[in-house]
Amino acid sequence: MPFNNQTLQPRLGDAVTRALRERLQTDGTYHLATRAGGDIVVSGVITRYNREGLSYLNNDVATTENYRVGIIAHVTARELATGKVLFDKDVTGYTLVHVGTDLADAERQSLPLLAEDLARNITEC
Repeated sequence: MPFNNQTLQPRLGDAVTRALRERLQTDGTYHLATRAGGDIVVSGVITRYNREGLSYLNNDVATTENYRVGIIAHVTARELATGKVLFDKDVTGYTLVHVGTDLADAERQSLPLLAEDLARNITEC
C-alpha cells in the first residue's frame, strides 16, 4: 500500500501510507495483510500539493499568516484474485497551517494532519 509521491514536497508518500494504515487498523473493517497477499490491494499516487493564502498580517498585507494546504492523490483498490477495480478516483485532503516565523517548519509539522485528512477521506469514499 505505499503511496508514490510525485510532488516536490518531501515525505508525503510515507506520511500518507502511515496515516492510511492507522486509519484502516482503527476502523477495524479491514485486516491489513503485511506479509502475505490480501484480498484487496490499495495503491495511490500523490499528484498534487498546493498552498493558498487564507489570511495576511494586519500590518503587512503581502505577508501570509495562515495557509490552506492541500494534496490530491489518485487512489486505486483492486481485488487481488480477480483484478476487478473496486475504487479508482482522485481524493483530496486539507489542513490549515499557521506560519509563525518559519513556513517550512510549519508545513513539516502539519504533514501528519494533512495525511490523516486524506486517509479519512479515502476510507469514507
